[in-house]
Amino acid sequence: MEAYMIVDGICGEEGGGGGACENPVLEINQDVDDTCMANFSQGGLAQSYKPLDSSAAGAGIKLRESSTGLNVTLSLWDGLPNAGGTMLTTGTTQTTGDVWVDVFWDEIVNVTVGDTYYIVIEGDTSLPCIAGSINNPYPDGMVFANAYGAWPNYDYTFRTYSCGEAPSGPCADKIVMDCGVTYTADLVPGAGEWVNYTGVTWSYTGSEQVFEFTAPTTGTYTFELSQGTNDADFMVMDACSNTANNLIGGYWTGLTNETITLTGGVTYYIIADLYSGASGGTTVSIKVNCPAAGGSDCEDNKVPTGGLTNGYFFTNQLAVDIITNAAGFNIYGTKVNVFVDSGTDLNFSFNFYDDASGLPGASFDSASGTVLDSDYVGSAFGYDVYTFTVKFDHAISLAGNSTYWMEVISDGVAWESTTADIFGSQLAINNGSGWAIDDEEFVYEIICQELGLSDLTAYDFAYWPNPVKDVLNITSQKAVKTVEAYNLTGQKVMATDKIVNGQIDVNALSPGVYVFKAVLEDGQVETFKIIKK
Repeated sequence: MEAYMIVDGICGEEGGGGGACENPVLEINQDVDDTCMANFSQGGLAQSYKPLDSSAAGAGIKLRESSTGLNVTLSLWDGLPNAGGTMLTTGTTQTTGDVWVDVFWDEIVNVTVGDTYYIVIEGDTSLPCIAGSINNPYPDGMVFANAYGAWPNYDYTFRTYSCGEAPSGPCADKIVMDCGVTYTADLVPGAGEWVNYTGVTWSYTGSEQVFEFTAPTTGTYTFELSQGTNDADFMVMDACSNTANNLIGGYWTGLTNETITLTGGVTYYIIADLYSGASGGTTVSIKVNCPAAGGSDCEDNKVPTGGLTNGYFFTNQLAVDIITNAAGFNIYGTKVNVFVDSGTDLNFSFNFYDDASGLPGASFDSASGTVLDSDYVGSAFGYDVYTFTVKFDHAISLAGNSTYWMEVISDGVAWESTTADIFGSQLAINNGSGWAIDDEEFVYEIICQELGLSDLTAYDFAYWPNPVKDVLNITSQKAVKTVEAYNLTGQKVMATDKIVNGQIDVNALSPGVYVFKAVLEDGQVETFKIIKK
């Protein structure tokens, strides 16, 4: 978002304190102004921000109306005044008939790039209202007002100044990335400047390479990574610094592709560094695959079966991501492929989560499920696998250009997973140690139309009970012409065209497992597995 990127060569007029920089440059410029955010009389006003340059020179705020001859005081703090913060500098100026009011510090203040600082705002109570926005235009900070109460999605209209020093070290040689382009860099032993990283226990004495990427839209991004022939890791930081906030809490190995949800307009720094124990140099490569503009339509949220090659037990928490388009949409149910061990009479419930840096975050809704249909898929690992069509007890509303997570809870054995197809992120699993992304994807399909218990337009075939003792019931919108049953060796053991009131007598079958094939009036074939008691 250009509103808060470094812009070289924009000079501010000297305000309170005289200004220690000869040519201060505009550092952060949050210029969105769509509301009266706060009045000076409210007190306890501040805006948090993360500096992009290590030399703080000043700050400014925007008023909703112009003013002349009234005092405005801005102070820079390393924490809120009511939470143990320390004031680093302060300055006072008078309004001059402009809506912008800038204050420049008497001395340059050294700050840490990526850390959070606070601009405390004070002034004459007769000053006009301070401008701002309620639409979170600056995700790296927020409004504080009324004795420093936090307003996370609000921002004052503000700007900061730095001394505009040229970047040095690894940041000076950063590579700016675009979507879909592969970039490489050579890393050599014993030539590094950054040895340690926030959230990482290992040390890196080899050279490093900074890759800068600004996400064009909010969504799920896949990074194709390679560490090359020796051990190099990738850290994802919110600023160009090894001490900035580590957004993944650790590192990517460069041995597999990685998926993460990024916020549109925000700049990220992926830093490749050579591990201290590496036996030699290496060439790393990186490519970012971006989501399509406008996100994903509801019907896109699906993954087909991968041939029953794997599954994850429901004794864990299991979830898939749902990606929305610009308009957002409602979802009404889902299809899931489930391993079962004692028939198809299963229970389902669902939890829905916001996205938190590519993982399930805060829960915002839950739903119980009603099984509308179960179709036999096949057998694997000693279990039968069915596709269950499950209706939510209420529609789940999802906002546009967002990523959400759906947790599926069931008394089935396991949820089929695959590596053959990935939509969005890979699956999320919580085995008791917190949510984590694994390298497979669950088999599922989101239902995008409202369903009823008797809705047989899309799901026009059902059967019960299973296991069955004497009478098998079939419900179908289309007439059932014939039904055949086969044992597991493929031998046909029953065939009938006598389906009376949707019922078939199966008393003649011996106890065991059978595959049934029902032929409907237009030639449609439904295949399913039945356990005969």
